[in-house]
Amino acid sequence: MNRGYNTCYCNNIAPGEIEKTCRKVGAHRKAQELSSATPAQVEYRKVYNRLKARKNRGKISVDEWNAAVTKAFDLKDRTERGKIGDSELKRLYDRF
Repeated sequence: MNRGYNTCYCNNIAPGEIEKTCRKVGAHRKAQELSSATPAQVEYRKVYNRLKARKNRGKISVDEWNAAVTKAFDLKDRTERGKIGDSELKRLYDRF
């Protein structure tokens, strides 16, 4: 980051490309990552962003945020290992 500008997504030709800019290549990669996410990853991302917004607004402390994010990550990990179902994960995440 350089003064609020992400230099990874410049308008120059991307390395290894002939015509595509860094901005176009980065947008394509991000779209692929989002479309291939599992339901557990989608729900985790929602909870993470919700908690991050609360921390940034000062509604929760940094320690509370760290504890909540760690718990949310553990729940996502347990779901990906098959110990919790997707519907159970969503119900648990609604408590955050």
